[in-house]
Amino acid sequence: MKPDSTPLLDGFRVIDFTQYIPGPFAAQVLSDLGADVVKVERIGGEPMRTAFGPLDTDGVSPFYKTLNAGKTVVELDLKIDANHATFRDLISV
Repeated sequence: MKPDSTPLLDGFRVIDFTQYIPGPFAAQVLSDLGADVVKVERIGGEPMRTAFGPLDTDGVSPFYKTLNAGKTVVELDLKIDANHATFRDLISV
């Protein structure tokens, strides 16, 4: 009998509002287990993009890239009403 190769969290969506290392790492583990992880960042991006050097030639920290690989990254200002519809679309599966 062939084992099921479907990822454990296939079909789940995780909305990641975390910053820096612990939260993005936890969300990365969920992504590795098959969840669809959407990282919501403030306009301009998470501070970890440039706060942890040395930076790559594109100006982004390798730590940021590693901890957010495989995630969909969206920049939203949720204080603006126009972005509420976009956020509702993200949380409806």
